Amino acid sequence: MNSFLDQIQNNPIEWSVLFILIVGLIYAAYVIKNEKRTYLETAIPLSFKHFDFKIPSWWTNTSSDEEVLVFERTDTYYDWKAHFRWFPFKDGDESKELKTAFAEIIKDKQIVFDSDTSVVKNPSDFKAHQVFKDEEPDMIRVEGTATQDMQDRIYYDAFLIRDKKQKGFLFCESRSSILNGMLEGPYFEEVLLSVKKS
Repeated sequence: MNSFLDQIQNNPIEWSVLFILIVGLIYAAYVIKNEKRTYLETAIPLSFKHFDFKIPSWWTNTSSDEEVLVFERTDTYYDWKAHFRWFPFKDGDESKELKTAFAEIIKDKQIVFDSDTSVVKNPSDFKAHQVFKDEEPDMIRVEGTATQDMQDRIYYDAFLIRDKKQKGFLFCESRSSILNGMLEGPYFEEVLLSVKKS
């Protein structure tokens, strides 16, 4: 015990830094824990292209125009972004198989999913989804680890919703480093699973 106190007295700056770091980590854990509890209470309603979302209050809209919304965490250094994009139909898109449309978008982004860690959800998996009240589900989702541009390892979660009435696709993606995917991923999923048509 005496040697421990001697260490503290002989190295006050190092011990102060360690103490501050531990307090900071405890505070960060507390904030993250409360985010999970308060997400729905503090969610911000957002309408985009005939869809209503509940966006977490800690997401910052860093870019937007008629066809794209971009969200980031500006209060942290997470390597994470979410994009919501509207693609008007081109010739043949209305009848194109949803998996094919999704694969074309992913190919343009040069993303290759890891087959052993990726999960694919087909339209039949979304029958109870509230966005499809009286119509057949027209939504696909793929999430998992992937490689982008043949070099960047990422955690990627993407939804593609076809809206035949509005003649377009809503493509929503969450892209992060592999470790950060576990932090914002559950909120991104909740945002998309609670989306409603306006």
